[in-house]
Amino acid sequence: MDDESSVGETINGVEVVTDKEHLTEYVKTHVVDRVFLKCKDKERKKLMDTLYHMGVQVHMCLDFFLEGIESATMENINGNTVITAALHQPTF
Repeated sequence: MDDESSVGETINGVEVVTDKEHLTEYVKTHVVDRVFLKCKDKERKKLMDTLYHMGVQVHMCLDFFLEGIESATMENINGNTVITAALHQPTF
């Protein structure tokens, strides 16, 4: 599910079966183990909380944090997932 209505499409091998307006109703009426969310709007937190409390595993795409930052990367530092951005990334 993403911000745009992509119902019926397959994105990165994942079929889009509903839009965000109908998501909770879809989960109530179908067997859903997990949901992949890609959205930027203010409803993201509410959707995540609702799905979590419905017992659904939620995968949240974080690429919206990287928009407009050419050199940003996601990495793990001491067990924390972080987004690292710098004008010039050092190489080791």
